[in-house]
Amino acid sequence: MLLLLLTACAAPSQPEPTPPFAGPVIATQHFAARAKYNAPNPVTLPAGVRAVIVPHHDTALKLAANLLAGLEGQPYETVILLGPNHSANGPRIATARAAFSTWDGLLPPCADIINALSAQGIAGVADKLFEEEHSVGSVVPLITRYLPGARIVPLIIRKGTPFADALRALETARDFAGPDTLVVASVDFAHGVPPRAELARRSQMIRHIETLDAEAVLALDETCLDAPAVLAALLRAMRDEGLSAAVTDGANSAELLGAPLPEVTGYITGAFM
Repeated sequence: MLLLLLTACAAPSQPEPTPPFAGPVIATQHFAARAKYNAPNPVTLPAGVRAVIVPHHDTALKLAANLLAGLEGQPYETVILLGPNHSANGPRIATARAAFSTWDGLLPPCADIINALSAQGIAGVADKLFEEEHSVGSVVPLITRYLPGARIVPLIIRKGTPFADALRALETARDFAGPDTLVVASVDFAHGVPPRAELARRSQMIRHIETLDAEAVLALDETCLDAPAVLAALLRAMRDEGLSAAVTDGANSAELLGAPLPEVTGYITGAFM
């Protein structure tokens, strides 16, 4: 009997299971069908990518999937997802303490960073805004699919927010998050312009991205992109860190749909290393 007792005490303990998320959950399955998150042509990317640009319009999600599929297997612990606040409601910079349910599982929040941003007055917690915000909701399923195990810090920026505030939010979140962090800038580009005009704007925008020209981006309007402060903050942060940019793809809605359209939306994907 004693031998049996000692053997039982010596047995290795099993790790405690991860407790289920106990907070609010925002559903994202209504933003786009599951098949739209497939990656038909994953981009080949090196280790050490620090940030990416992806579209959030459902027409272009395969471009975003191709890019993020190229990061599959890399050890990102935190994803800072930065996008525009299309509703223009709520705080200038909003975040959420909720988790996001996706086609491939639950994406939990990085609560310590979100709480710190809120405590410092850098971002206001407004979970409700994210229930219909497609700059976040259409992109988070890509994170659970291609970067499983990461936690999210969602940040949406309202039109008219000072650039300094957007940059401070991004830099503070990155400082808290540490090195195993990916910034995802969720940005659509030219809106409501003829295809030929989109091609001209795309060429101009690629130059701005590749030269990390934040100041030039800040001077543009929504016919060029939907979130100048978002992209400019990313470009400035990458430039200050001495990183380089590589544009990986570009298209417009007519090209992706294979149909002539009088007005189109433009899309660009890229990575920063």
